[in-house]
Amino acid sequence: MAFTVKTEAEKIFTNLMGTGASRLPSDPVGSDNRADFHGIFSMDPTVELSIQRAGSQLLFLTALYPNASTSTVRTNILARIHRILNMYAKTIANYNQGGPAGGLGPMGLYSAYALANEGKFDYTLAGTVVTRTQLLSYLNTYLNTTLLDNEFAKRLDQGKLDVDYRTVVSTHNYFNGTNHACFALNGIIIQLGAKFFIHTAIKGAGNDTYTKFNAFFNKLANSLRTKFGNTRSNNGLTELCLPMGGGIYNDGNNTAVNQVRGYFPSAGYNALIVMGLNFAARAYRCAELELSAKAPQLRHVVALPTHVCSSVATELANYYRTYTAYSNQAFEIGGPNFVALGASKDNGWLDVAKNWYDYQKNGQESSNYNEGTFSKEGSGFLNLAYQDANDPISVTSYLYSMTWNGDHTLVNTTIGNAIKAKSGTSLSSPYYIASAHVGFKANAGASRVLQGLAGAMNNGVTTLN
Repeated sequence: MAFTVKTEAEKIFTNLMGTGASRLPSDPVGSDNRADFHGIFSMDPTVELSIQRAGSQLLFLTALYPNASTSTVRTNILARIHRILNMYAKTIANYNQGGPAGGLGPMGLYSAYALANEGKFDYTLAGTVVTRTQLLSYLNTYLNTTLLDNEFAKRLDQGKLDVDYRTVVSTHNYFNGTNHACFALNGIIIQLGAKFFIHTAIKGAGNDTYTKFNAFFNKLANSLRTKFGNTRSNNGLTELCLPMGGGIYNDGNNTAVNQVRGYFPSAGYNALIVMGLNFAARAYRCAELELSAKAPQLRHVVALPTHVCSSVATELANYYRTYTAYSNQAFEIGGPNFVALGASKDNGWLDVAKNWYDYQKNGQESSNYNEGTFSKEGSGFLNLAYQDANDPISVTSYLYSMTWNGDHTLVNTTIGNAIKAKSGTSLSSPYYIASAHVGFKANAGASRVLQGLAGAMNNGVTTLN
């Protein structure tokens, strides 16, 4: 059943966020509660995850504001934006760690500034006043670094790209011959995409920084196809399978990081890469429309589908469209070579996952996995595989973030159909996903629903299925 994007978004805001400034009495608290959007106000505002959540909410709220049905709803939206800015704006401006927070937080901050700048107002509805001048200052602080001065960009500039990926050599046919990056891609791509766009929107396109970013993303888009990814043509679609990145024990890379999930693609991880590519494509569009240095709202600079970043993002979406249509769910972790992991005893993939895990350990007494939720014992990876298989609604909802790339078939039909098939209910709408109490990834799934609705509204997509 089709739903109207702005109606669904307002339903989530009104029913789950209350007045915007306070929790509704009916909004329960719990670690498995998808509806706990207020949790960001009890979290440490310097932590990666809390900044991610705050940035996602800002993107959602600023997209909903011009679509709100009444002045009362708009007032409540502004109150919540103000409350988030009071707690997070300075932290976001000074955040310099890795991970998606470095992209989602600043894009949320920018969207709040663009909304206020176009409306010529300050945020005055909750606590200390947050002015447009302050927000611009925070954004300039965020940009006050050498924007391409980080490990990934340096590798590209130094011509090391060709040796920073590996082709898997394995006795497991599902993995043998597939490419993967030897460093994580999602955080750095969404960070650089955000910096490219914000720089263009505030400081303009006719400068050396814009030129360098433009060249960087053209090279990056090509590398995602040819170095780090695995492509195929499937019924006329070009699909891109992109493993998560990260060094693996005994893969010929001397990195200190041993991350068991490095060879596997991920629904949530790649949805964030799509967002980062879209941010970069919007920078290009911002310059083309001569809106540079004017801080336009995101809905005014929709990326062109012909831009190379947009087309690569579409190829990633095609991969998950096929996966999800075939299995009626996405997987947080799937196998390269276009084979879904979806580990269970019944389909045999649990044994494949265990064998692959043991292969990567290569006889070590205990593997030193430094990232993610994986323990030094074999149970960490296998538990995650089990949870993914048993939590299809939460994991599949991660793909809603891909609406940032437009009205793709994946988000227009496939996700809803998959959730309906796996949930045993016709209630496959984002509100159902955000308010259901299912799964250990509930909060992450709900946050991705906010990202997805924000992407749809900022792309002018009015209806989804």
